[in-house]
Amino acid sequence: MKMLGIVGSKRKNCNTSSLVLSALESSKGDGIETEAIFLRRLFYKRLYRL
Repeated sequence: MKMLGIVGSKRKNCNTSSLVLSALESSKGDGIETEAIFLRRLFYKRLYRL
């Protein structure tokens, strides 16, 4: 099973990312593959490519 965490906050090290990463870490112990996606990083790269 896989678990995906999506963080949509614009700020680094915010409460949202802490909660998502904590949830992903706790599910790793159950043998679940996890991945976190930060939308801030995706949109930042696109804006400066234009």
